[in-house]
Amino acid sequence: MTSSRDRPLRIVHAIDSLDASQGGPPQVVQNLAEAQLRAGHEVTVITRNPGASRGRGGEFGDSLPVRTIEGRATRRGLFGGRWSRMFGERPDFVHLHELWQPVIPALAAAAARDAIPHCICPHGVLDRWCLRQKGL
Repeated sequence: MTSSRDRPLRIVHAIDSLDASQGGPPQVVQNLAEAQLRAGHEVTVITRNPGASRGRGGEFGDSLPVRTIEGRATRRGLFGGRWSRMFGERPDFVHLHELWQPVIPALAAAAARDAIPHCICPHGVLDRWCLRQKGL
């Protein structure tokens, strides 16, 4: 059996929108993904909104594969809630960005159901002001 140390990691970054008007999180995704590519890993970014020129060799970068997902996030998740039904290939790690958009918890649930290691990076939305607007 081949360990993950013998091959590049397959990393997925998921974010609801790559639109630059959404602030810093799209830039964080780009910076992390590009650094991981330079380190030799296989990186894919999945999003519901690639923005006007992102993912087409535009401002998001030519080397980053961006996959646009469609479908509604429900309590059961997207596409029946299984990662394999949504994307086929199983990543080694899923890095979920932001918190409030329904697609992010749905993707987290799908990763958990398929025992895929993952994390959610809230990018500042857990500060006191944000939590007063909408609680967890």
